[in-house]
Amino acid sequence: MTVILSLVGARCSGKTTCGRALAERLGWSFVDLDDELGAPAGELLSGRGEAVFRRVEARALRRVVEAAAGSERSTVLATGGGAVLDAGSRRILRGRTRCVWLRCEPRVLAARMGTTDVSRPSLTGAPPAEEFSTVLELRAPLYAAAAEHVVDVDRLGPGEVVGSLADWLAS
Repeated sequence: MTVILSLVGARCSGKTTCGRALAERLGWSFVDLDDELGAPAGELLSGRGEAVFRRVEARALRRVVEAAAGSERSTVLATGGGAVLDAGSRRILRGRTRCVWLRCEPRVLAARMGTTDVSRPSLTGAPPAEEFSTVLELRAPLYAAAAEHVVDVDRLGPGEVVGSLADWLAS
């Protein structure tokens, strides 16, 4: 049986790092939704605005899930942090994938981001810890609505997250 495991959560929560490692461990395909957008996420956000970006992201999600569902090989999908903002995308994540929320506290996300992540524009213009708090206040209920499972990643390294996900999938 083909499985599509989607990872949702804030930027810097480990979706790409852990998703890639999990796919390698399981022998599955890996897709980073940001790579499927046709242009870098930061460029799309700053050049076209968030509303256009979210439509492009939602179409890419539908395309990726349809392709993965038709594949003989299971897939790990790392979504963008805001993919859950679109109601249709949440339905796809919840209904057509095994969706896991990599939950992380704002202060930990800000520490992980540091000062080097300039590839994406700020969503609020606030310092990182404040921005993550603001963004998570809005998105946490949406991540929860999409996900069937939650992994708290604050104190876990990538290997521990991958192990937790592999154990959950095997149960």
